[in-house]
Amino acid sequence: MKTETKILYHSPEAASLRQVTGWVSSTGRFYGNDERTARYDGCTHKLCEECGEHEHQRNWTCCDECRAKHAEQRYNAMPFAEWTDGMVYSQMLDRFFNDEEELREHLADNDDLQADTLRLVICEPEYAPIIDIDEMWQDYLPEDMYLSDVAPELADAIAKVNDILTETKPILSWRPGRYRTALAAADEESSAA
Repeated sequence: MKTETKILYHSPEAASLRQVTGWVSSTGRFYGNDERTARYDGCTHKLCEECGEHEHQRNWTCCDECRAKHAEQRYNAMPFAEWTDGMVYSQMLDRFFNDEEELREHLADNDDLQADTLRLVICEPEYAPIIDIDEMWQDYLPEDMYLSDVAPELADAIAKVNDILTETKPILSWRPGRYRTALAAADEESSAA
């Protein structure tokens, strides 16, 4: 059997005073030898690592100008499709438009906007999903039983709702899709006149 060494509270072996050096951020946190983390914690802004010219808040990876350049590159890399009808989203304005008429009215009301700078994306519908009867209440159902075993009327009602959802495909909302688009050039000239 191993015997435990006894160390009293006031004995010199219990503790000793030592000098410690390390990086401390402006917030007062100690980081030891980790200068990089201490500087990040203590700063509010950084110099853009891409262009090296502009400052940006530390939580971004690059400045506003470089982020705008990346957004433009991502947009231009999207495949192009003609916009015939339906919702469209402007990445520049962070706004949805119900149809071409609403977009043109917005352009007419805002002389500083140009249609070719809006970065338009054709929207795709978000349909009401089918209700998975057993998944929805699986935590409440007895083991190895289905909703139809416990509450057949409720299961039948949900099945009817699912039939309606399948037949009508109701659109709940819209989201930006994968195709970029633009207003037709001939239409733009006639609306400007």
